Amino acid sequence: IARGVALVGATGLIGTQIHHRAVGSTTFSQESPLNLIVRRAPASVDDPEGKVKINVVDFSDQSSWVPILQRSRALVSCLGSTRSQSGGADKQYEIDYTLNYNLAKSAKENGIETYILVSTAGANAKSWFAYPKMKGELEEAVQQLEFNRLVILRPGVLLGERENKRTGEEQLQSLFKGMKKIGFGLTSSAIEAEVVAKCIDHLLRDEDQLTSKITTLNNQQIIEWSERHP
Repeated sequence: IARGVALVGATGLIGTQIHHRAVGSTTFSQESPLNLIVRRAPASVDDPEGKVKINVVDFSDQSSWVPILQRSRALVSCLGSTRSQSGGADKQYEIDYTLNYNLAKSAKENGIETYILVSTAGANAKSWFAYPKMKGELEEAVQQLEFNRLVILRPGVLLGERENKRTGEEQLQSLFKGMKKIGFGLTSSAIEAEVVAKCIDHLLRDEDQLTSKITTLNNQQIIEWSERHP
C-alpha cells in the first residue's frame, strides 16, 4: 500500500514552497500524497492530479492528527515560530520544541521510518542563546527516538516572501539580498526557501540512498541535494 508524506509547518516559508512544488513533483501522487497537517487551510493551489491532501487539525488534540501519521511513510517538520508571533518565550518553546517533539514521537510510534527536521544553522543544546539552544535540544531529543532515517537540515537565513512578516528576518533578508546582488557568495550564511524545499523533495525521492541513520546537512549540502534532480 502506497503511503504518503506528512508535513507540519505547511503554511510557513519552506512549507509553502514544499506544498507548491508537490503538485508538479514526481515524488508525490494521488496514491502517495503530501499530507498537510495544518491549523488552518492554506491558500489553494491548482492540483489537478490530487497530489496534496489538506488536513485541518487541532494540535492540542493528538487524536486529530495521529490518523494522518498512520497513513504516511515519512514526516517532514518545518514547524517553528517566533516569540512575538507565539506570545512569548514559553509559548514559542511549546511550539518549536514540545509540539515538534510530540509529533516526532507519535510518528515513530505509528510506524514512520523517515523523519526530516528543518532546524537552523548554529543549533547547539549547549548554546548560551535561547533560540539555537532550543533547536539543539530538539535535535538531540529526536535523535533518541531512533528513526530508520533521520535527516536534520541546518539552513542559514531564509530568503523568500512570508505570508506573515517577521520584522527582524525581513531586515536580514534585505541585507543578504543586497549582498547577493553585488556578487557576495552566500552559500554558508543564507539560502532561498525554494532551495530548501527542493532539497526535501529530493531527499524524499531518494530515501533509499540515505544509508546513515542520522544525516545532518548544512547550507552548502542542502544546495547540493537541491541540484540532484531538475
